[in-house]
Amino acid sequence: MEKKLSRREFVQGSAILAGMVAGAPYILAAPEPNKTLGVALVGVGGMGGYCVDASLGERIVAIVDIDEGALANAMKKITGDDRQKGKPAPKAYFDYRKMLDECHKDIDVVLIATPDHNHAPAAIRAIHYGKHVFCQKPLAHDIYEVRS
Repeated sequence: MEKKLSRREFVQGSAILAGMVAGAPYILAAPEPNKTLGVALVGVGGMGGYCVDASLGERIVAIVDIDEGALANAMKKITGDDRQKGKPAPKAYFDYRKMLDECHKDIDVVLIATPDHNHAPAAIRAIHYGKHVFCQKPLAHDIYEVRS
């Protein structure tokens, strides 16, 4: 004896199948969950040292600072860390604008730890490139800068 398919079972099965078909492109096109992030560090001295430490488990693409000593110390810390073995050394820049123009395709997230007057312009430029941004506070002097 063959069991008949009820209308309710047919609708439930159809809804499940439609959901699977609609979601398949997103699931199949999703990036690998274990892939390391491409990180750019803007400001690596002072509070920026925290950003260097926090990003050592990821792939550091570029570091930016106007102080050559801070760049050298950060580069030494990054290249000497075991978690960075086998990964290319980051590029060093003095200007975050040049870094974003040259490396934006390899960067997933930008960590900004610059003096107060440079937070907003660096964050805005990175966001315009579609990057995720972590910014040390304060972000701006007034609401107008934040809304730009």
